[in-house]
Amino acid sequence: MRSRFAALTALLLVAVSLMAGSAVANDAGGVSPGDPKPGADAGWVRASAAGVSMKATVNALGGGLHTVSGSVTRGRRNVVLERQLSNSTWKALAYGRSAASGSYSLSWKVTVYGHIKLRVRATGLTGAPSGTITAYHRAKATIFGGPGEYQAGACGGRIEKGTLGVAHKTLPCGTLVQISVGNRVMVLPVVDRGPYRAGYDWDVTFDAATVLKMDGLATVGYVILGRDGM
Repeated sequence: MRSRFAALTALLLVAVSLMAGSAVANDAGGVSPGDPKPGADAGWVRASAAGVSMKATVNALGGGLHTVSGSVTRGRRNVVLERQLSNSTWKALAYGRSAASGSYSLSWKVTVYGHIKLRVRATGLTGAPSGTITAYHRAKATIFGGPGEYQAGACGGRIEKGTLGVAHKTLPCGTLVQISVGNRVMVLPVVDRGPYRAGYDWDVTFDAATVLKMDGLATVGYVILGRDGM
């Protein structure tokens, strides 16, 4: 019982903080999903500094374009969008020029994953506002374990009403995965094997899908905590 309580506590803390975690198993060799707390709406990141402002959605989906917009003071200026590398240096992602009003919009293609720190710089201004987004791998997901459905989980225990988790074909049981549907986010453990529908990468339990407002077959974003720079 003590080990079960410790596992639940550890998982809950990871889910709330959205920090990296490791596999968590219960006494039966399965996973204790705990009570992961979803972000109601991941929303926007906003920042400003010394004449430069920036705004961007917190979630970005792999393979697509992510846009950062904002304004600079005193009209037309060259602007650059950069991301911070692991060695704390910065790499340019996109270049542009602000309009006469000072507004700008810069887009970059998402090919890196996890927490990504972005900043904007403009010629002649000292401000370099920055903010952190989360970039997700793109995948397809199904829903399993609907109301009244009960089944034994491949990771131990039962998939039933109230189970919050995902199924994956190869990830170790208990691996924590951050799933996004639109701007809604939830941290979930791997509790089963699947899906077995061609072309799909994840099964999301019915109750987790309900919180995420996932309807049937869907495109989702995912990052594996502890592996994708999280």
